[in-house]
Amino acid sequence: MSRLMPGAEPFYLPGGPVGCLLTHGFTASPQEVRELGEHLADQGHSVLGVRLAGHGTRLEDMARSRWQDWMASVEDGYHWLRGTCETIFAMGLSTGGVLSLLLSRT
Repeated sequence: MSRLMPGAEPFYLPGGPVGCLLTHGFTASPQEVRELGEHLADQGHSVLGVRLAGHGTRLEDMARSRWQDWMASVEDGYHWLRGTCETIFAMGLSTGGVLSLLLSRT
C-alpha cells in the first residue's frame, strides 16, 4: 500500500442536510478543491472532498488506475455522503467535473 502525500487526504466538513461532493482533477488531489469546500461549509453545507484512486501517492499508482477506478471513488463518496445528507450536489474540476457529470447519469 502506498502512502499518501501530505495534503492529499480526502476531507469531510460536516454541516447541514445539503451535501456537496467535490472531486479534484487529473494528477491532483483533494487539496485542489479544499478552498471551495471550506467556502461551501461556511455557507452551512456538508462537504466531502474525495480522493480519486491512484492519486496523491506514487506515479506508479496513477499509471495503474483507470477511469473506472476513479468513478468508483466518486460513487463511494456519493454513497457515504448520502447517509448524512438529504440532497447532494456533485461538482468537480477538470476530470472531476466529467466524473461528476457521469455520476449524475446513474
